Amino acid sequence: SRGSVLEPEGTVEIKFRRKDLVKTMRRVDPVYIHLAERL
Repeated sequence: SRGSVLEPEGTVEIKFRRKDLVKTMRRVDPVYIHLAERL
């Protein structure tokens, strides 16, 4: 939010580098974690 203005949900976008995205997915995404364990 900027000042006292709340931004509508879904308008905030975070840009990830691919390797950072994969690291984050490994940490927080249960589906990804499960798939990674099976490979």
